[in-house]
Amino acid sequence: GNILDIGCGWGGLMERAITQHGASIAHGLTLSEDQWTHIRQNGSRHVSVALESWRDHRPEQPYDALTSVGAFEHFVSRTERLAERQIEIYRDFFTICRLVSTKKAWLGLQTIVTARNPATLQEAKDARYLLDKVFPGSALPAESDIHESSAGLYKVANICRIGKDYARTLACWRERLITKRHLASERFGTEVVDHFVRYFDAAERSFECGVTELVQISLSPVQNNETALTA
Repeated sequence: GNILDIGCGWGGLMERAITQHGASIAHGLTLSEDQWTHIRQNGSRHVSVALESWRDHRPEQPYDALTSVGAFEHFVSRTERLAERQIEIYRDFFTICRLVSTKKAWLGLQTIVTARNPATLQEAKDARYLLDKVFPGSALPAESDIHESSAGLYKVANICRIGKDYARTLACWRERLITKRHLASERFGTEVVDHFVRYFDAAERSFECGVTELVQISLSPVQNNETALTA
């Protein structure tokens, strides 16, 4: 079948879907010109990409499956979160997903979520650094936001929480960067390297202690939901 990858990055998931999971065609959406150019130049003939927001995407044919990895946490700004608009915005996303896909198309969603508020000074400092210096303007969803905003459109079929695995990934990134610190500093400057070391440190602690969590959610479409589809 044909799949849509929302926030497709450099195209790796789409290529894997075709070579290992039986997809025949994969289309990606990105807002990055560099990613768009890379996929157009290096992607296989079964992969296509558009420099387009999910809000504006209207395909000629509906998709058989949808994926989105690492994009959902950037859909709502901190200002919008403070105004309590996150449910409205997330619901727009799930509505568009239903409109561009077949009635039986599942959505695979991976996103970072806020699991609890910081409880110590170190947790608060890490959260502030990540919010201000790494992901400025973005506000993380809570799992409850996903349940509420997808209600009537999708049913949560399965949730896999892999935050501890991601903490290990961040630790490996930090260790490898420190090992190559000299080369990285020559190419990008010491300030950039120091920033990434601090970022990996803060993020690892946040996932390890449970302030943030990484979730993989399988969403099955709710049938007979025509009244909910009002994009």
